[in-house]
Amino acid sequence: MSPKQGSEAPLRDSISGVSRHRSAAVDDDEFQGVDRPVVIVRTGGDGYVDLPSAVFSALEVAARPDLQEDEQEALRYFIDVLKGLACRPLKLLPEEVLTEGALRLQRRSDLARWVRYHNEAWQLWRQCLERVGSEEPALGEDHCCSLLPKRSPLVAVMIEMREHPDLELVLRKTMAELQPGAWALLVVCGQANEDHARRAASRFPSATVRPLATSDLSAGAYANFRRSETLLRMIEDLGGKTALFFECDAVLLRPGVERFLGFDLVGAPWSWAVLKGDPCCVGNGGLSLRSVAFMRAALRHMGASPDGEVEEPYPPRNEDMCFARAAWEMGARVPDVEVAAAFSVETLFHPRPVGCHKPWQYLLPSDLRRIFCDARGGGGG
Repeated sequence: MSPKQGSEAPLRDSISGVSRHRSAAVDDDEFQGVDRPVVIVRTGGDGYVDLPSAVFSALEVAARPDLQEDEQEALRYFIDVLKGLACRPLKLLPEEVLTEGALRLQRRSDLARWVRYHNEAWQLWRQCLERVGSEEPALGEDHCCSLLPKRSPLVAVMIEMREHPDLELVLRKTMAELQPGAWALLVVCGQANEDHARRAASRFPSATVRPLATSDLSAGAYANFRRSETLLRMIEDLGGKTALFFECDAVLLRPGVERFLGFDLVGAPWSWAVLKGDPCCVGNGGLSLRSVAFMRAALRHMGASPDGEVEEPYPPRNEDMCFARAAWEMGARVPDVEVAAAFSVETLFHPRPVGCHKPWQYLLPSDLRRIFCDARGGGGG
């Protein structure tokens, strides 16, 4: 069922504020939240859900140590979903909000509903990937794999140091949505998972698999590698002028990446940055398109070392935020929020994105059904 269009009444009727925080003991079924309403629907002409920024810091500290792990995760999920909803017009709100009052979080039973939403969103993601694995190769898919060039100005880049069970499925789905014969494939792995990476990429005879001299990368080392001269040279050795970076929690859903080649940097927008009015609000790195010339210029602009180390104000552990900030400071070609969401969905919903990154963490199940509904291998649930 699609979200209802053009009516605010069902939303107003279904919303309830989060309960006021009290230090006194409460019934087991009651969930202590924050001391202000969570959601207010504006009555002005813009038609957006209005979430006061202060509510997020209040919710961030509302987690209680007596909550179960899945409840803690559901609370974080609730917060992340709210941030995304604050950036959406009412006509695009998910059906859980319009018909089920999903924004209510007063009692433990409300939190249990968010546990269910989170689990269902995860299952929809799993079903999307599993359909890829269970289906016979599409007509011409094997032929397209054989057309994969060894070298190209366009290079798809996967960096995975683990024996990730989804690696083969993500490679297969993503490469199937790229223009046949146009993209080279670079898979960067570690010493410990080299055999796994080569098996995952075996469908693509011309793929380049490059093991690093280590078996693992910490979060900080991974960010440095994404900014490193070593990675840039790997891409340029394949003739790369533009790189499509994707991870095992990201996938292309449908063709269309090539429409965005005119930009220096494209990646999903961040809801938290949009809410803050941060001009560096586009560029999530889980699924991102970047020109190599821009990356080199940005690293010089940041004063990055050859190993990719940077200093504040560029956040060392967040390579995508570094490039987003540099792009804004340099006046690089970056799409606006709406165009960026059409490229990839993460924290902000778009009904038909080209790809997505970790959508189960930020979107409600009905949103995932919509973005997967006509994707090859995606299904609609």
